[in-house]
Amino acid sequence: MALPKTTDGFFPAIGGKAYLGEADTENQVTVASGNYFKSNNLWVPVSNSNPMPILGCGSTVSASFTRPSNTTAYDAGDVVGQNPGANMVFENVLSNPGGTFMIMGARLSIPVAAVPSGMSTFRLHLYNSASTAIADNTAYNLPAVDRVNYLGFITLSTPIDLGETLWSQDDNIRFTGKLAASSTTLYGILQTVSGFTPTSATVKTITLNVAGV
Repeated sequence: MALPKTTDGFFPAIGGKAYLGEADTENQVTVASGNYFKSNNLWVPVSNSNPMPILGCGSTVSASFTRPSNTTAYDAGDVVGQNPGANMVFENVLSNPGGTFMIMGARLSIPVAAVPSGMSTFRLHLYNSASTAIADNTAYNLPAVDRVNYLGFITLSTPIDLGETLWSQDDNIRFTGKLAASSTTLYGILQTVSGFTPTSATVKTITLNVAGV
């Protein structure tokens, strides 16, 4: 196998940069100094200006829940969910179980005609296995038992009023994670960043635009 030539002037086996072998596809290689991807028959070093290309098929997955029939105010950091608590479930994130994914964008839709006073951003905490359920209006917590399955969170921007719908749209998120072995499912818990008084029994729908990497 010929050594890949890189646009920064190195051959990975020369100059102290050890060649570690090819990755899962012929379009990506890893060397001691970092990752490279193939472009126009040259190997380009990954950087902020040259991000790794998206490989594989994309998907759009959604999950919804209905919050309780009350208007009990949330404190900052509370879970917005169901009572009893339940995970949001995003199925068929990738076609290949256990694959690595990137969330490119996210949407939050709420069928309410006005933004509740105090409502701001939300965090969607993500897991590659079902986590400990947290009831609505309870402070979010990441217990020790769930750390191994916790992937991190994405921030959903403050919803805007579109008449009969509140809408939050975030593009270019570029959140990466890995599904659990033999699984194509992600699990989520929604958390409010600020305190606000909700509308009773509202439906929250979150849609994720996902690509395989």
